[in-house]
Amino acid sequence: MTTRDLDPQGTRSRRRWLVGTLLVLLLAGGAGLLWHFVLGVPRGTVVLDLPGVAKASVTVVKDGREGRKVDFQDGQARVRLPKDQDLELVVSALGYLPKTIPVRLSPEEDEKTVPVEMTGAPGKLAITVKAPGLQGEVSLVVQDGSRKIPGKTSTGTVELEVPTGRSLTVQATAPGYVSQPTRVTLDPATGSASLDLKMVPDHGTLQVALQGQGLANAKGTIRVLDGTRELAKASIADASKALQKLPLGKNLTVKVSTNLHLPGQASARLTPEAPRSKVTLSLQLAPRLKIDTVPWATVLVGGAQAGQADADGVLTLTEKHLKELGRQYEVKASRDGFKTATRTVKATPGQSTLSLALTPLPQPTWSEGGSGYSSGGSGSYSGGGDSGGGGSSSSSGGGGSSAGGSGSAASPPSTPAGSTGGGWGSVQVPGEH
Repeated sequence: MTTRDLDPQGTRSRRRWLVGTLLVLLLAGGAGLLWHFVLGVPRGTVVLDLPGVAKASVTVVKDGREGRKVDFQDGQARVRLPKDQDLELVVSALGYLPKTIPVRLSPEEDEKTVPVEMTGAPGKLAITVKAPGLQGEVSLVVQDGSRKIPGKTSTGTVELEVPTGRSLTVQATAPGYVSQPTRVTLDPATGSASLDLKMVPDHGTLQVALQGQGLANAKGTIRVLDGTRELAKASIADASKALQKLPLGKNLTVKVSTNLHLPGQASARLTPEAPRSKVTLSLQLAPRLKIDTVPWATVLVGGAQAGQADADGVLTLTEKHLKELGRQYEVKASRDGFKTATRTVKATPGQSTLSLALTPLPQPTWSEGGSGYSSGGSGSYSGGGDSGGGGSSSSSGGGGSSAGGSGSAASPPSTPAGSTGGGWGSVQVPGEH
């Protein structure tokens, strides 16, 4: 007879105790404890890193069955797990959606860290749109990373379901209006937030103020450019009126040109915060130098031909010829048969006059001691008629010549009526009687 036979009741009690202990181990410590204590499976540690989230915990899941639960402390949770097993760690936190993390520790791993990124549970964002004079429907977009959450309102208010605990960007658009991107984060603990969104016109206005002499008599234009593209144009007579519907956020160039001034230029930039702006341009009178000389004279400035005087001997030089105010320029006027005139002038704003009188070159003169006319260097003459049977002769150049055989020189006779001259530097010689 054995001890079991002597005490059958005790044997059954021990069996019930062993089964109960195993059940307690399964319920309290999960399969990991059973594997470790009963089956002797080696274990390692998984460290979950979840900073900035309060009241979080992680539950070990094996084949869909939940095991032990570990709370996070100071943004971390350390979980002991059997190695070489496919497990799941389910992280839960207030205001966030549950996060399931597959994990498997290799036999060589004793510890590894797993960063955890949680997604906020859906919350409610109430948006109120404010825009003076706005009518019609407003479109809204809530940006969550690459994800866009659209919305619309015709009353100015709308409520959207958005994730909590994340930095969101909200922007609204409407015909003729735009809003600045606004950031908002819903607290997962409260799950809701409200936002006032201010809209401004998506275009701006620019006023150009002109200063300078001679504006009352000037004619010209004001142009607004975006690079090389012309956005607006107006007469300088309308400079007091604002230029409308100019784009925001662009580097604009304002150019002013008149018939009396040097070109003016300024920069401007309109923004949603300042959609209306004003620029002031001081215009300087352009140089206007009136050249007064002989008709059809050629005028050179700095060695380059500037033009030809008109029938009245007038030519006006502009900033095209006098490009730098205050600079000295050499001005020449010339014409065939005249001595060239040269002057140096300074380019100054406004109207001025420069006289370049041209002196005719020397004309032919009568030689008293010789036997005929002589020219002073550039003239010529030709003889005509008989000279007592002595024939005729002519001379040109500077040396003088005589005509006739036995005659002698006398005072130069007057030119008969009806005779013609030879132009500048030439003379027609009449015959002797």
